[in-house]
Amino acid sequence: MASPYPTRFLWLLLILCPAEAWAEDDSSPSVEVVAPADSLGTMDLASRAREPAQAPGLWQRETLTGDWGGWRSALADNGVALGAEYTGDVLANVSGGIRRGAVYAGRLHLAADLDLEKLAGLAGASIHANAFQIHGRGLSPEFLGNLLATSNIEAHPATRLHTLWFQQNGFDGRLSFRAGQLAADDEFIVSDTAANFINGTFGWLPLAASNLPSGGPGYPLAAPGALIPVADLLP
Repeated sequence: MASPYPTRFLWLLLILCPAEAWAEDDSSPSVEVVAPADSLGTMDLASRAREPAQAPGLWQRETLTGDWGGWRSALADNGVALGAEYTGDVLANVSGGIRRGAVYAGRLHLAADLDLEKLAGLAGASIHANAFQIHGRGLSPEFLGNLLATSNIEAHPATRLHTLWFQQNGFDGRLSFRAGQLAADDEFIVSDTAANFINGTFGWLPLAASNLPSGGPGYPLAAPGALIPVADLLP
C-alpha cells in the first residue's frame, strides 16, 4: 500500500510545511526580530514570532492554517516543523465481489521534523516522527475479498506511532545514516506514478505485502532498522 499521499476527492486538511520552505519564502512581507541562537527549551518564541503586514488569502497561503500569527515561522526558523493531514475516502461496491455496500475510511496523520543543527548545533542531524489515527471500514475485506486494497489508507482501525528515526548526514549530503523505526515503502519498491491513484496496487509491492508477516515493514506497520544511503563520494 503506497505511503505517498495521492490526490483524492476529499482532501480536508494539509498544513505540513518543511522548515526549508519558510527559509526561502519571500511572498509575505514581514518584520523579523533577531534573537540569539538558543535551544527550544529556553528560547522565547513569542518574541520571535513575525507578524505579516497583510495575511495572504486562503488560496495564496503555503498552508491551510497560515502562519499562526508568526509562530509557525518562528518554530521553523528554530528547526521545528509540525504537520497534520486528514484523508477521507467514501467507496462503494455496486456489482460483484462478496456483497454490495459502501464504506467510509479516514486517517489523521500527524508528523514532526526536528533540525538538530538549528536546535542543538549538531550539523547534519535530524529527527523525524509520524503517527496515524486510522478509523472507519475498508471496502476490500468486507465487500470485495481482494488482495490489493482499493484505498491506500485502508488498514485496521488503530492509533499508532508509525516511524521514528534519527538521521545524520555527512560529506556534503553524499553519505547519511538513519536508524530507528523505519518503513520500507518510504524508500523502496514504490512506483513514481503510484500517487496518481488512490488504490494500493502500485504502492508497496503486492507480492511483498501478501507474503511477508503482517505485510512487511510498510504502511501501517514500520519496523526497527537502519538505512545507509551512499552517493558518489569522489569529487
